Amino acid sequence: MSDINYQNVILASLLHDIGKFIQRAEYYKGFKFSGTDKDLFLKDFKGKQSHFHALYSYKYLSEEFPWPDFIREDKNRVSTISSIAGHHHVGGNSLEEYCVIAGDRVSSGHDREAIEDSENNIKSTPLRSAFTFIENSEKNILGMPLERLKDLKIDQFNYKKSISVEEYKSFFELFKKDLDKISNSKCFEQYIQRILSILEEYWSCIPSAVYNTLPTVSLFDHSKLTASISSTLYKYYEEFYKENKTTPTFSDINSKENKPIVILNGDLSGIQNFIFGISKNEAKNSAKLLRGKSFLVQAISKSIIIKVLKKFNLSSIAQLADAGGNFSLMIPNTSSNHKILEEIKNDLQNYFLKKYNGEIFPALVISDPFELDILIKDKNDTDKTNYTDIYKTNQDRLQIAKKRKFDKLIKDGVFKIERKDKNYSKPNCKFCEKNPATDEIDEIKICKSCEDSIRIGKELTKKHKYVLYHTRSEKEYFEIIDDISIEFIKDEKDIEFKESDLYVESLDSKNNEYYPASNIASHIPLKYNSEDFYSLSDIAKCSFRGRELLSLVKADVDNLGFVFGWDLKYKTISAFTYLSRALTLFWGRYLKQFIEDNYPNIYIIFAGGDDLALIGNSEDILFFMKDLKEQFDKYTLKNLTFSAGVFNFKEHFPLRKGIEKGEEELEKSKHFERIIEGKKRSKNSITLFNQTIPWDQLNEVIDISEMVYKTNELDTTKVSLSFWYRLFKKFKNQQKIQLQIEKEETFNTSILLNKSHLVYDLNRNFSDDKYKEFKLKMFNYVNQFGLENNSLPTIITGLSYGMNYLRDKTK
Repeated sequence: MSDINYQNVILASLLHDIGKFIQRAEYYKGFKFSGTDKDLFLKDFKGKQSHFHALYSYKYLSEEFPWPDFIREDKNRVSTISSIAGHHHVGGNSLEEYCVIAGDRVSSGHDREAIEDSENNIKSTPLRSAFTFIENSEKNILGMPLERLKDLKIDQFNYKKSISVEEYKSFFELFKKDLDKISNSKCFEQYIQRILSILEEYWSCIPSAVYNTLPTVSLFDHSKLTASISSTLYKYYEEFYKENKTTPTFSDINSKENKPIVILNGDLSGIQNFIFGISKNEAKNSAKLLRGKSFLVQAISKSIIIKVLKKFNLSSIAQLADAGGNFSLMIPNTSSNHKILEEIKNDLQNYFLKKYNGEIFPALVISDPFELDILIKDKNDTDKTNYTDIYKTNQDRLQIAKKRKFDKLIKDGVFKIERKDKNYSKPNCKFCEKNPATDEIDEIKICKSCEDSIRIGKELTKKHKYVLYHTRSEKEYFEIIDDISIEFIKDEKDIEFKESDLYVESLDSKNNEYYPASNIASHIPLKYNSEDFYSLSDIAKCSFRGRELLSLVKADVDNLGFVFGWDLKYKTISAFTYLSRALTLFWGRYLKQFIEDNYPNIYIIFAGGDDLALIGNSEDILFFMKDLKEQFDKYTLKNLTFSAGVFNFKEHFPLRKGIEKGEEELEKSKHFERIIEGKKRSKNSITLFNQTIPWDQLNEVIDISEMVYKTNELDTTKVSLSFWYRLFKKFKNQQKIQLQIEKEETFNTSILLNKSHLVYDLNRNFSDDKYKEFKLKMFNYVNQFGLENNSLPTIITGLSYGMNYLRDKTK
């Protein structure tokens, strides 16, 4: 991509509001601006000059901003970028300025202020959480402090009343130092990736607009979206000019007659079958294989995005979202792009059929073209069409596309399955049992696909910080899709960014400042002082008590489609993208850091978007799920919920079956219903040991399990495992009775004596005072027999965990 004007639009729109940061830090306090500059860049409102941040943006970008050499050496280019940015509120006399003005207006969406004064509230008001966009969210919440994104803690999202000028000043000085460090960038695409990384770190906690509005959109989200829209408009009207031989006016760009934009959505189908299609859990390299496949899915999604953008000749700024294999791009509605998209679909379908045997399918759809103002219409507008309608339509189209796999090949009458590169006379791969083996690892037959995944898994143990996507195809690199390969790099100084390089992604968000961080969480336990993974067997052995059980967790956010489709206060693209990124950050970054700091023996298989799968020993997982729920509630301000299913199994149980069981447990949680304050509530629950409970009862499960373990220590003869099992069976029988009564089925009436038998059992065996507390708790549980919303599932689950703690590790 060599279009200098297009690049200028991206940089000017991305940095157009840097003046807001400068204004709040009082960086130009006392400076006397000329009347000419004020007239050029300040907006007149009722005879008063306003929007001083635009003037600050122009001055800083033109005189002090540390541009890289390839930009700074062209003084006219620096002047052009600065002027476009400074004029984003006034006038405009070029296509580039028109596009940035329009992009800023649309990106502001619901929060465009009428006038911006230098009042204290502009400087002191903190940014509020994105989750306040959800209907019926709490209004009286606090904001977040000025922190780099990697330093921001979960507890700080409802934390700060105001921000001082001194805090802004210190924060701005740190920001300037980091900007200096990327001025050695060699080309535009490298620079845009690096500056996006720095802006996300610093501007994610700065409010975009605070005058007469609640500050609910960050300066980063506003600026990036402005750049996406402005650059898309520029590409569209550039072709419009070529086709019509007419220079578009500002009225053209804002006209409802023109439909310059389409949204492209993509999704990978078959991810779970690909990742979990492993038959040998106990094999030495199975953990590396699982890790490699998990990463490969992330790399495939990113490679498709890169390929699409490259074909359209667009910058990475066009990417709106990328989470868990699902992504969205903003592209100009040109006739050439529609033709290119069909070519891309055909190329990808051919490649995926051959490389991945059709197991993974890339679904791509585009929206109908729409006028610019669709992006800022909300539910109160008389015209019903808004951005969430576009989202819902594209999601429906994706579901249809995933049911019509390889439709391009079928429609073209070309559906050859070439097997020239695979010799099926050889034994099957013992890891996936799908492809013919081409080699051996540790005397186990393996196919090329699984071997590559293991190699990737090994690379990920070497503490690489970055993954570089490029078009080179040497043997030491990993081909992900046609024409795009990856290599792993340990240090930022080793990234040269040659002409063949396309994208750099950081694998370590905590210690990276100069390239975009991956938002797909990945963590696997490493052996102490080693680069070798824990196997699943090793993870099971990490439990301190009881049997060596593994727990597989499947979880996802409840009603997320409804939230994005119907439950946002504002149906604008601004609200949509900010909330989407906030959610991606939780699963993609905060979760990983939380596990690394607190539960290092838990293995994240994948986590991104709204989906989660992980494995740990059963003891760790129980406590982790309690903590995860608490962290999620703090982060979302309890405006979202999620459900989870936990399946416990021994290490030799096939992983592919384990994920199926985990899905079944998750489905139980998703269909769980109960009555709260007279209203039926569903989801927002967790299933463990085949029992579904509300999250608020998980602490009780832990208390019961600890009670079992500690009471056993009082007298192992009287409070033996057999006693607990007898107690467990009585509670299970009672649960069975209640289910039969609800279904009006016949049952053995002798079971109705369960309650009296339990009372007798407890009084007879635990008369000693040392059991007094234990007996009171047990009588409380027994007395709940037959009550609506009783605690039987909680008691049974707690007993299950407690009895497991008492079992011999080897059994």
